[in-house]
Amino acid sequence: MPTSVLHDQSPFQVLFIQSPDYFFLKVFGRLVFPYLRPYNKNKFDFHSLPCIFLGYSPNHHGYRCLNPQTGRIYISRHAHFHEHAFPFSVSPTSVLRAPNDPSSDPFLLPIEFPSSARAARVSSFGNSSSPLSSPLNSNASPSSPNVHLNSNSTTASNLALSPHNISHNDNSSMIPSQHENIDPTVTNSNADTQHELTCFSDANKQHHWHVAMTEELNALIKNGTWSLVPYDPSMNVFGCKWVFRVKRKADGTIDRYKARLVAKGFHQQEGVDYTKTFSPVVKATTIRTVLSLAVSNGWEARQLDVSNAFLHGHLKEEVYMTQPSGFLDSSQPHHVCRLHRSLYGLKQAPRAWFQCLSSSLLQLQFVGSKMDSSLFVFNDRTTIIYVLVYVDDIIITGNNSAAIGKSSPLLAPHLL
Repeated sequence: MPTSVLHDQSPFQVLFIQSPDYFFLKVFGRLVFPYLRPYNKNKFDFHSLPCIFLGYSPNHHGYRCLNPQTGRIYISRHAHFHEHAFPFSVSPTSVLRAPNDPSSDPFLLPIEFPSSARAARVSSFGNSSSPLSSPLNSNASPSSPNVHLNSNSTTASNLALSPHNISHNDNSSMIPSQHENIDPTVTNSNADTQHELTCFSDANKQHHWHVAMTEELNALIKNGTWSLVPYDPSMNVFGCKWVFRVKRKADGTIDRYKARLVAKGFHQQEGVDYTKTFSPVVKATTIRTVLSLAVSNGWEARQLDVSNAFLHGHLKEEVYMTQPSGFLDSSQPHHVCRLHRSLYGLKQAPRAWFQCLSSSLLQLQFVGSKMDSSLFVFNDRTTIIYVLVYVDDIIITGNNSAAIGKSSPLLAPHLL
């Protein structure tokens, strides 16, 4: 704030020779739609919900947004504010009392939307012909909030939110329509085999999960992921866990059971068992440019997904991990695993994988782009090939389909 000591200038202005930016300041109590993707458990959850702006986080650069239905406060840096909507101006006492008063009726929160705010709301959530094509559309499912917009008026005065009409844990209302024809006997049969488990003791009791873990462990050992060494108190040894996933086909039937061993990299210590962690990924602008070039020239494009990509990366640091649960070496039960290859969960795993992939492409006479480090180009005057790298997803395109077909399988031997 300006002060008379500095001749009506703020300390920020005197120190940096520029006026402070007050754009971040907003009016308390305003309707806000924060970006909630980091809080979601899966990609089908709402990316935003109508909340009330309470203030600013003292520990983070973000807005504090109250969800009046659950009483939960979200902290988000990215939020869309509606300038003229103040939900608490209607009946603040009832809104504040309802979440803590079980005897009260489900409260309704009327919100006035100006025409400009409604246009921004529609553009940010959907592109269908309905007035409000978003996860909050009342036509989505019976469990969706009761939402109604009058397209003939300049305001939407009948937007009502009921805390009992929204189920944040029920994703059935957000399943795409093309999945509605899934055979009910597939999704409703044996719950133990359909659901993804989180506990090793439960998974180890089921044959198919035990087989999946055994296959994963055999692949790690065959790949030389680690070697057993005696434990030393000076080592920074962290644990690991099993992550279980049910892979499904397009029709919803089970394809296979996937068990992945993940290191608890959050116990790593900087400077001890990791240094640099940054791994570049291809820019969206580069992807659009290369794909536009492929479409305009009629080039063939292929997409590759490297299986167990991180396991191809070699570790330069000394990294120690406990033996996996349920698979202790009977002859060396007190030894620990010294990792030679990067494992999922390690802080440096993406970087180690990218270094391995980039060195392999350079051996194949590719040249790294100076504008985007995730773009590699092969050009011998007659043949040109572009390779885009986004972690373990690779796109290959060029003017020679035969050369592209030969380049695709060449990556795997070089990675090993």
